[in-house]
Amino acid sequence: MIDPELLQIICITNGVLLGMLGGWKFKFLRRYLMFAIFGLCGILAGTQPLNLILLSMLFGSITAHLPYGERTPYWLKAIVGVLIANSSCLMGGTRWQAIGSVLFILTFMLSNSKKYADTFFWKACEAIVWGCVGLSWARLIV
Repeated sequence: MIDPELLQIICITNGVLLGMLGGWKFKFLRRYLMFAIFGLCGILAGTQPLNLILLSMLFGSITAHLPYGERTPYWLKAIVGVLIANSSCLMGGTRWQAIGSVLFILTFMLSNSKKYADTFFWKACEAIVWGCVGLSWARLIV
């Protein structure tokens, strides 16, 4: 059996790394591979039903395709942020989903403000948001 703590490390690190790489040049890493790795960790942990893991992978992949770029209105960004942060919600609830939902829109707004753009540069925002997604998966599968 794989150490549950290792699976948590993989989920969290995977969220940050592939979330950021997917925002740079490699969209498929964030849209597909990240959720495949989350799902594999879930299967290896054996704590969630397989159907919920597979549905959560699919839901996560779909949410990672939704628009939240500069031309997307803030009301839609907020909805997308909630959906992305809650990609694991079919397996249960965790505070990290709520935290990720709030941080998605908050960091996005701060990154677009002149006062805070240096602190909340876009890669930092991606690390925070996708890290919360990884934390949610890590919490729910172990």
